[in-house]
Amino acid sequence: MTLQLPSEKLQENYNQVDLTEKSKMIGCRNDLYVLNLTDKTLGSQLTRRGDATFLKFFGNWQETSNETVRTLAKAMKSLKKVRKANIRFYSCEVVTDESLKNLSVGLRNLSSLQVIHLDFYACKNITDEGVKYLMNGLNRVNSLQSISLDFGRCQEITDEGLNHILKEIQRLSKLQMLSLSFRDCWQIGCYDLSKHLQKLNSLQCLHLNFEKCDGINDESLSSLNDALQKLTSFKLIHLEFEDSEMISDEGLMYLSHGLQELNSLQSLHVAFQACEQITDQGLKYIGNALQKLNSLQSIILNLQSLQNPTEEGLKNLGDDLQNLSSIQSIHLDLSFWKQITDEILKNLGNSLQKLSSLQSLRLDFEACEQITNQGLKNLLEGLQHLTCLQSIYLYLFYCKEITDEGINHLCEGLQRLSSAKSIYLNFEFCKSITGEGLKKLWQGLGKMSSLKKLEIYPARK
Repeated sequence: MTLQLPSEKLQENYNQVDLTEKSKMIGCRNDLYVLNLTDKTLGSQLTRRGDATFLKFFGNWQETSNETVRTLAKAMKSLKKVRKANIRFYSCEVVTDESLKNLSVGLRNLSSLQVIHLDFYACKNITDEGVKYLMNGLNRVNSLQSISLDFGRCQEITDEGLNHILKEIQRLSKLQMLSLSFRDCWQIGCYDLSKHLQKLNSLQCLHLNFEKCDGINDESLSSLNDALQKLTSFKLIHLEFEDSEMISDEGLMYLSHGLQELNSLQSLHVAFQACEQITDQGLKYIGNALQKLNSLQSIILNLQSLQNPTEEGLKNLGDDLQNLSSIQSIHLDLSFWKQITDEILKNLGNSLQKLSSLQSLRLDFEACEQITNQGLKNLLEGLQHLTCLQSIYLYLFYCKEITDEGINHLCEGLQRLSSAKSIYLNFEFCKSITGEGLKKLWQGLGKMSSLKKLEIYPARK
């Protein structure tokens, strides 16, 4: 079973109204009803499409005005059949609290709405007051099952605004999916997350993006842990804490305790890129949680640019991964780890080979400069035993010790994957690999009868 976040589900094929302020549409699918709109024609065009089930509006930062928002909100009165809405005001600085107040009035008229994505990224004039206005409209749409809100770089928003969102959506008894992004909002700390989040009993999927939020620390993860321990029916969890300098091993301990309670969890994505205080002990806490998630089918671990973990820490994490008997998809990002060695790749390959259900594998080793030809051989000696593996993605950008010899090891190992349908390999800036080596790789992998898609970068030298 593949679970999708709200923003992904919006891409499904529905009868659509495409509301773009800039009338340049290239390569549109035939099933899209495209309207070339200006502020003056927006309302009249919308009222002619009262049967639409997908409302799509992408604001343009140069052309959108408060009048645009008012007109859009007014026109929503005629869109009673809309079930899905994707509305974007990306980097529209003219969008203010007053704009959200007007939009709120329109949204409450969408009585059939089930899924909504609202993008206010870098709308820097939105404050907590605007968030309150918006939620006072959304909380009346009782049919809502999925909400995605992006307030990234809206740096006037504080925990007060976040708490108001969580408080108001408690009224939506059908809500199953919630996605909130406050990327680069330095006043967000999430200290009261548990108080409000734990009351959302219908939630099955949760996505929280707090990347580069200076207020996020171990206390924030402690609050999240308290909520997770009371909401045990989650099927999907997606948590992003990249560049959170105040998160330490203690925070990962709290998070681990909460994750262990999610017996129904099928998909987990956690990102701690460049969290400089994380050590081997933090990785151990993550591993402890993974061992308890017996229903887990998909996992993404973004551990890019961690400097403190050692070879022993990664070996232990690999040992914990091998216990995921139901896992079908793994994405492990260890880019910029100076401590990745050939021996680590051997241990990782040995762990992964025990995952008999694994169908998709992505490993990112960008700029892991200690990886050599022997490391690739070590890794593939383990992977070649994965008889169910259909998709493999290896990102070896700027692994400068790899030569044509390593390419040969890789080719020989991948050719043994009899179920492989898709292979992606990236060797850009691997300066010791020659054009002849890449040519042989193309030729060798091209002979695989099961393969449907092959991508190799660079394609030639």
